[in-house]
Amino acid sequence: MRPAGSPYVTSVNWSGTVQFVKFFPLVRLPEFLMGMACGYLFVRSERNQKFALPIVALGLLGVAAVAAASKFVPYLVVHTAMSAPAFAVLVYGIALESKWASWLNNRLLVLFGNASYSFYLLHSIFVWPFFHDLRTQQVRNNGFISIAIWTVMMLIIVYRFVEEPARRKLRPKRDTRPTPVAETVLANETPNLCVALESARGAAK
Repeated sequence: MRPAGSPYVTSVNWSGTVQFVKFFPLVRLPEFLMGMACGYLFVRSERNQKFALPIVALGLLGVAAVAAASKFVPYLVVHTAMSAPAFAVLVYGIALESKWASWLNNRLLVLFGNASYSFYLLHSIFVWPFFHDLRTQQVRNNGFISIAIWTVMMLIIVYRFVEEPARRKLRPKRDTRPTPVAETVLANETPNLCVALESARGAAK
């Protein structure tokens, strides 16, 4: 059942079992494999946009069903076993990029999406304690200015000046110089190409 009989997991009833199920990698392996399977299916199959709306509708229906069942199903089952398939279907449908979903390609939304990983990595260390008093379990600093400051920090300071430069440094540089085989082919084909161009010019005159 839910930890300590509570509908929500807080630092007060945060048990070792909850931590194990939420964070132990092997327990979350099915979700990882599900993501890989969806990615493989997406890349290898024909992307028919006419199926986008039914798939998204099915995903939304799944999310609504999980939300409704959360009152009766143990928290850990909802968190790990039920929500992942629903969101996987939803993401797959949106990834088909139907015309009605083109507004998601807005540059600002894309920026938020790209910066979401930085936000995910840092939210429990910097963001969560700023907005949530762990001692009293009360929400704080939830005004517009506070939210705007943290949004700018995550998007500009962390993503633009930390994550992106680090990614460029770590990404191996591609060698654009031609390989010996390519040089040989180019050397052999260049005279023939020049002859063909001269013949074409002569015919044009």
